[in-house]
This record gives sequence, structure tokens and C-alpha cells, in this order.
Amino acid sequence: MPSSLSEDEMNYIILHEQTHIKRFDHIIKLLSFFILCIHWFNPLIWAAFFLSAKDMEMSCDEAVIKKLGNGAKKEYSSLLLALTGGRKVIGGVPLAFCEGDTKMRIKNVLRYRKQPLKVIVISSVLVISLCACLIPDRLDIPSSDSAMVAADGYTVLSNGTAAKVELLLTDWIYGTDEDMAVGGGYSTDNYVGNGELRVYINGNMVSSYAIGRLLFNSPYFKIEFSDYNEDKNPDFSIKQWGSSSIDLYTLYTVDMYGQVHALSETDGIASSERSSQSSYSTVFKHYDKTIQTYIYNNAAGKNQEAVYVYDNETGIFISTEERAVNIVTEEENPIGCEYGRTQELDTLEMLEALESINGFTFNQSEAEHLYIQLQFPGEAPKDIYLRYITDNNWQSEYPIDSAYYNIKVPDKIGIYNFFADITWNDGTQETIFFDITVKL
Repeated sequence: MPSSLSEDEMNYIILHEQTHIKRFDHIIKLLSFFILCIHWFNPLIWAAFFLSAKDMEMSCDEAVIKKLGNGAKKEYSSLLLALTGGRKVIGGVPLAFCEGDTKMRIKNVLRYRKQPLKVIVISSVLVISLCACLIPDRLDIPSSDSAMVAADGYTVLSNGTAAKVELLLTDWIYGTDEDMAVGGGYSTDNYVGNGELRVYINGNMVSSYAIGRLLFNSPYFKIEFSDYNEDKNPDFSIKQWGSSSIDLYTLYTVDMYGQVHALSETDGIASSERSSQSSYSTVFKHYDKTIQTYIYNNAAGKNQEAVYVYDNETGIFISTEERAVNIVTEEENPIGCEYGRTQELDTLEMLEALESINGFTFNQSEAEHLYIQLQFPGEAPKDIYLRYITDNNWQSEYPIDSAYYNIKVPDKIGIYNFFADITWNDGTQETIFFDITVKL
């Protein structure tokens, strides 16, 4: 930036560029260059490229005015004019404050005003109504009124009786590829319907168990059995798609009378171990009423172990990897503090979020002897770096007891915004943010 700029003018430019960064405009612009290089012969791509660049700049201008108020319009417009200085700026250059049609940007800034709530509501209603009219009618999708056997398997109950377990899809239809998270129209390879488990003994159906809506892209698979909770009853899993790297399983068991019971929460077992694209039932590694799987952690770039233990009280498998955090006082009956938790927000966004969070409030006369504590009932963190915002808005490190995670309450009057940067054992990082108020 030119050294002749005033402090206010520098702030205008910084706010403008921060808006670009927050919206990832620099990445979008790079992708636009790449697409333009591939489709250089298409005039519509050229038009879209230049128009999107103009929209980026005008949108950031509006964001600055929205934040600073209408009183900044005149100075901001003058700054735009001064930095351009009559020069012709090419619209395809990398992001810059003076990029774009200066005349159009100045007009846009001077005309900008915050839309009233009434206009926003009416516009939203119109858009939703239009979208509703464009939704395809699923009644025209090829379907079947009969039940389809999606899977089956043979097993032996704990009393030695042979049994057959079937998974049926009732009221099934050919699903969309969107249902299977692939994207695209209707496909005869995708099946969507209401799941129903049936158990047969000596050819007679002895029980039926509804398990809700299911989606498969394979018309048939075998049910695999094991005994996860070591009660001699056969247990099995049914898989559903979770994400590009994780599948979600629900566990079921069949008792000695042929009755089906859930052995986990719905989609309660997660795994990244994919033995087969078409296999929707698998046998997990297990020992001592414990199931072990591996989940791919995108942040760490590697697999991490997931362990599920059978809970005798609830009769289901529960995860031991729950990363819970409590923030309490040292009183006999701790009062919980509201806090935020994020892996994505920057400090400014966390400060904005703190405005709607109720933190701790202490009297100055008592603060000298008080502590608060971070509690981790599940997995303990590998490392915690605690910082806070001081009165002059500088971030400073704040001491925390590494053994018990105790935090001394500040003894001076003020509002203290704390940020605990947590590193877990697998390398995953996140921030817990909260505030402490000390008053007279």
C-alpha cells in the first residue's frame, strides 16, 4: 500500500482484502483461471470470468460499507478513485483493491443500502416457491408394491435352533444417484425402501423388525454373523453410506426365541475399512465384548482406531472415543459454563460468537482465590495452549495447570475472552472458547 495513505484508508483496504480471504476468493479466482485456460474458446466462459470478478469486488465493497456504516461511503469512494488514478485495470488480474470497473464500483457503493427485512422475506418466499415447483414428482418413478429380498443369511440361535434371517425392502423404488451421494438422475442400480428384518424357523416366520429407510446400490448381499457381546446369540451388521471415507453400521442380534433387537444406536458403528463395494454386512474385529474399527481422519491424513464397548445397562455398544469437554468451577456443586467449540473459525469470528454465550461471572473480592477447570470425561488431550484477549486486544498466553487443567480466575475487573487450543492424541486440533467476567 502507498505510504501516503491515512490510517482510515489503510483500514478500508485491509477490511476489503480480509473479506476476500474469508470468502476464499483468491482460491476461486485461481480455479476460474484454470477453467478459462481449458475453455478458452468459449465466449460464455470469458463473460462469466469477467462478470464474476466484478461481482467479487462489488460484494466486498458492500461488506465494508455494511460493517462501517453509510458514513464511510464518501471516503471509500474517494479512495477507489485515487488509487485507480485514471489507469485502465485489466479485469483478469489477480485480486487487488483497485481491480474492476472503478466507475461501476463507486456507483454501487453510493447506491448501497441494507435491504429491509420485508424485502428479504418476500424474496426468500419467492425463491422457495420456485424451487418447490421445480422438484420432480417421485410418484412417476418406477416402483414396486411388493417386498424385495435385499439380503439373507443362515445362522444358529443360542438354543441350537437353525434360523434364516431376511432383510426386505418394502415399498421400494429406484432411487436417485443423489440418494447414494453420487449425483445424477434415476438409476436401476439404486434401491430405496423401508427396511424390515424377518426371522424364519423351520420355514415359518417367527418375528419381524422394522428398521426404517434404507438405501442400497446392490440388489442382493449375504448377511454375515458373529457374536460380539459373547451371549451366544448371533449378531450381524447392516451398512449405510456415511461419507466418501466412512461407512456407518447398525448392529442387530437375534435371541433364542428368534426375536430381533438393536445392538447399537442407528448408524452407531463407523468404519473406513471397505472390503467390498457391494457388501452391506461385515464381521468386525472384536474381543472381550469390544469392537475395533479404523476411521480415516481427514485432518490428520491417516487412520485412527475407533473402539466400541458393550454396555450391560443399555444393552448396546457405545463409543469410547467421545471427546467431551466440561468447564466448571471448583465449588462443591460446579456451575457449568457455556462455551464454543470449533475447528474452522478464526479469532474474530469466535469473538462474535462469544456475544451469545453465557460465561462465568465472579466478584473481584473472591476472584483472587478462585479457579475454573477444564474436564475431559473421555479422551484426555495431548496438549493445551491457553490464550486470552487483553484490554488492548493483544492475544497473550495464559497459564494452565497441565496436570488438572486448572485456570486461575483473573483478579482485575474486566471481561476476559479465553481460547484453549487443544491438540488430541491423533493430531486433530480444535479450539474451545469462553469468557470470564470479573466485576466489583
